[in-house]
Amino acid sequence: MSEIFGQDSGVQPAAKSGPSRPPNVDLSRQIEQTVQREPADVVRCVRVFGDFYRCNWWSRTGKRPTHRDYDWAGLMTDYVRQSRFFKATLSGNQVVMTESELE
Repeated sequence: MSEIFGQDSGVQPAAKSGPSRPPNVDLSRQIEQTVQREPADVVRCVRVFGDFYRCNWWSRTGKRPTHRDYDWAGLMTDYVRQSRFFKATLSGNQVVMTESELE
């Protein structure tokens, strides 16, 4: 077993190539807080890949029922009012966003 786990196994750690980059940070929550919205909107943002994010502006149709015994079948429905792709990076402590043409 010493030839498998021994000190002289002949396996060398991989050498780093190029400058070390900071790990990618998921900026979804910061983007959700930054984008403009209408009063009833709920914005959800998801990292698609790399620095690219998709944001959906969810809105609600229908009225909230005034009494508690009501039919749950479709009185209130949510729909995506708006959807956008963004490329977002972090510059210092500030999120820099540009709209992307992925659609």
